[in-house]
Amino acid sequence: MENPVPTRNSLACLTAVALLLAAAPAVADGPPATTSVWGYSGLVLMPTAAVHGFRDFSVGAAVMTKTPTFAAVPFVSAGIFDGLEATVLYGVPLAGFSGLSGSAKYQLIRPTKERPTAVAVGLNLIGVNGVDRFVEGNDLYMVVSQDLNTNINGAAFTLATAHFGFEGNLTGARLMAGLELPLGNTASLFGDYMGPLGTAGGYFNVGAAYRPLREWQVRAYTMGNPGGALTDRDYCVGISYWGNILGKPQEAGDRVGAVPSSPTPRPSAKPSAKPSGKPPAATPKPSAKPSPTPSPALRFGFLPVATPTPAPTPQPTPAADATASLRGTLLDDKGRALTGWSVGVPGANHWAPTDLKGRYILELPLGPYELTVRDAQGKVYLTKPIRLVTPQGMDLPLVVSLPVGDLKGMVIDKATKQGISDATIQLFRAGETYALTGRDNGAFRSADLPAGEYRIVVTRSRYKAFEGTFALAAKQERSMVVALEPKSGSLAGKVTNLKGQGQPGVTVAIPKLQLTAATDRLGAYLFADLPPGQHELIVTQGQRRVSTTLVRIRSDETTTENVTVSAAEVAQPGSKAGQIAGTVVDAGTKRPLAGVKIVVEGGDLTVLTITGSDGRYAVGDLPPGRYKVTASRAGYTTKPSAAAVTAKAGAVVNVGLAAGR
Repeated sequence: MENPVPTRNSLACLTAVALLLAAAPAVADGPPATTSVWGYSGLVLMPTAAVHGFRDFSVGAAVMTKTPTFAAVPFVSAGIFDGLEATVLYGVPLAGFSGLSGSAKYQLIRPTKERPTAVAVGLNLIGVNGVDRFVEGNDLYMVVSQDLNTNINGAAFTLATAHFGFEGNLTGARLMAGLELPLGNTASLFGDYMGPLGTAGGYFNVGAAYRPLREWQVRAYTMGNPGGALTDRDYCVGISYWGNILGKPQEAGDRVGAVPSSPTPRPSAKPSAKPSGKPPAATPKPSAKPSPTPSPALRFGFLPVATPTPAPTPQPTPAADATASLRGTLLDDKGRALTGWSVGVPGANHWAPTDLKGRYILELPLGPYELTVRDAQGKVYLTKPIRLVTPQGMDLPLVVSLPVGDLKGMVIDKATKQGISDATIQLFRAGETYALTGRDNGAFRSADLPAGEYRIVVTRSRYKAFEGTFALAAKQERSMVVALEPKSGSLAGKVTNLKGQGQPGVTVAIPKLQLTAATDRLGAYLFADLPPGQHELIVTQGQRRVSTTLVRIRSDETTTENVTVSAAEVAQPGSKAGQIAGTVVDAGTKRPLAGVKIVVEGGDLTVLTITGSDGRYAVGDLPPGRYKVTASRAGYTTKPSAAAVTAKAGAVVNVGLAAGR
């Protein structure tokens, strides 16, 4: 059986009807986005780049004729964030799939009146495995939508909206294209083409939408393969309701088609050729029955134009209690949105806050006003006289010049006075937070900060947090230095003898800090809350110094330093048995050298110690015998010496180290 083909006369009739309907101007006076058979903003099967506005929602259902039974798809679609739309739908069995499914779409590029182009990406029918030719689940897509606008006699028209994109999954990808033709303010024609994907062929779908009320929309469309028989296509009818969770109207700019109003005839302003001495004729009173405004005429190419009229049409006088919307955006002089500010009329005590994008909307009776802009603290930054004269209201963008200043500074170590890298600087002012990161040398800078009082918090690992306040004046460059104090460290260890046994009751001291501690029964000791740096640790037993060690304390860490001591012998130069002691000095200056490493070796025994701040050292409890004493320190030549310990006497080994390697 051949596919039915419309006759030329039928095509001509349909084209004529479309042209007549297209003569009416298209305006953005409806919901921000229409819904497809699958619930998301789109044509028939193809998604568009339009999204529901924040808190806007659509709820509805579509009924499809699938031979020989019917199927239905109820859905809910909502704008959950600015630019992000989510849809939940349920395919009644025999609709091609059953159970809950969802779709998500994000608008990457938002259209404006100057650039009516939108771009969106999304994922449709999440979790669906299609068993019907129209169901392709888990497809990623990207789509571009473009309004084709024109201005005729000062009025703006949307001639059409074109859509192009692609979608696909692991099995392949296909192209999509669609077109919308507005038919006045309440109706439109649309169609889309879905290219082949995998084993499925392409689809060509057409339909029409009618909006009897701003919130309600009825759609009828057909789906099928190009060139297929009319009986082989599916036919659908859908109805949806659009609203806002807060009951507020959708703001301008939240849809792809953003062309405002229809044209109205302009009054003639052409003066007469010669002035007449006669008094001007009385203005004729308008008849009780107003004459109809001529409809825009058509020209080749579907361009609607307004038919010129010889005289202006009298406009009705607004009612005394008529109200209008004053709307716009509030930005600073650098184009940044001012959030949380207030725009209003003090005399009427009527204010509107700005949202995250600086947008505001006021509903006011017609008349003159003194518009005022103030910040979150109530400070007035701008006053402007305005007049609302028509119920259509007006768009009024506002720009505020903020008093700003610059802040620069340096984060340093309080002890060393050196710059600290990677410090985090946070500034707090009137609910606003500014975060900075210090450079490698500790420097930081922030330009164009609003003038006012600030709280500054500076943090860095291993340092105590710094907190303070400062004031920044307009056009001021303020400098500041933040000194961070290192966090305390601790020192712990154990004092043992040469056999590894803990020595209780041994005194461990840090003379520089005037701190002392006694070892417990296991020979352990602990110092807490020590300032970072190098400290001298002295261990004494009774009245005898048995060890001197240099330790380095690190910030926010516990340093472990174990000390090995010999039997109780005097740690001073002398002649008692079992001990080698002495003093290490600079061979040139004769000054004592601290921190010199002393290694005593003899037989199977090796003992290590370090000279104290007075250059002295002592190693006791040594068995009789001959020993090698080696003194070494960075920047000096290493010098070995020999010593002998007898049963009756120890040894004194004084060392002079010469500078060099």
